[in-house]
Amino acid sequence: MPAAPARKEAASANVAPEGLITQQAAQKVVDTYEQVNNRANAKRDAKLLGTVEAGQVHEQSKADYKQWAIWSKANQKDYTEPF
Repeated sequence: MPAAPARKEAASANVAPEGLITQQAAQKVVDTYEQVNNRANAKRDAKLLGTVEAGQVHEQSKADYKQWAIWSKANQKDYTEPF
């Protein structure tokens, strides 16, 4: 019986990994993130940004929004430029 798990592992090692979503669906996720992120950054809208960001990335973005007033005009312009 111990040989069965080894065969299963060897067989699964030859199978190409599959993603949770398709490439097309992943591109849609990225496109949505980009659009929402650009709108939120232009208005410094943390609530809107929270619809597409979470965790440390969202915390950093919220901190950026809080520090906005002390940024130079050049940094503010760069931050609101769409990517």
